[in-house]
Amino acid sequence: MPGNTTESLKVWDLPTRVFHWMLALLVFANFFTGEDEGGLLIVHTYCGYLIGLLLIARVAWGVAGNRHARFGDFLKPWSETREYLRQLLRLSPPRYVGHNPLGGWMIVVMLVSLGLIVFTGMAAAVGEGVRIPFLGGLSDGVSEASEEIHEVAATVMMVLAGLHVIGVLGDWLLTGENIIKAMVTGRKTPAEGMAPAPAIGAWRGAVLAAFVLLGTGWMIDQTRFENVDNEHEEHAEDYDEEDEEDEDNHHERYDDDD
Repeated sequence: MPGNTTESLKVWDLPTRVFHWMLALLVFANFFTGEDEGGLLIVHTYCGYLIGLLLIARVAWGVAGNRHARFGDFLKPWSETREYLRQLLRLSPPRYVGHNPLGGWMIVVMLVSLGLIVFTGMAAAVGEGVRIPFLGGLSDGVSEASEEIHEVAATVMMVLAGLHVIGVLGDWLLTGENIIKAMVTGRKTPAEGMAPAPAIGAWRGAVLAAFVLLGTGWMIDQTRFENVDNEHEEHAEDYDEEDEEDEDNHHERYDDDD
């Protein structure tokens, strides 16, 4: 009904919400699978591929997505960001339809940080004997330096994620706006002057989803874990040798009994 201010307002589209929660889940998973060998290395690498392709898709969606998913909507100039910060320090920040100015710039910082983490992680994996598409022929020095940067950047990323959560909870406390729920449903309770984001063609989201899935599949298909394969072969050889020794010992005991 017109004038019903309690009616929810559509703000974030499905691709934006799927990207947000998938990225959060993958970053969390990769933080606990960061091993240099074995099955965890495989999981870590594949999750890293998916994160990288999601970042590319998010940048594209920041140009072609709905109004509040676009960088032009939430990257505010310094004057507006400074004014928002001033009001935040007074514990009376204004509400925004999409992301507030600090939240918008935090998104960019996190996207850039994740891009650095993905690239340095791939380069570091080459030094561990993993064959990564597009990164063949990297020197040991580059791989070692990438590993150091990767570990530092990953730690910084977890700090940024913590600040992001604190910011979301703080905004909820000060404005009464449940951003977590809004990022699940895509809807917010409107304030004066807020208008819904115009709908865009669903085909754009479908194209990006296909790009992420097909790209991840191709990257996985082109990757070879030489060290992991060698370890499996060595373990198999060790088991064979142990079986042969057990069989020889059995025969020796049998001969002694005779």
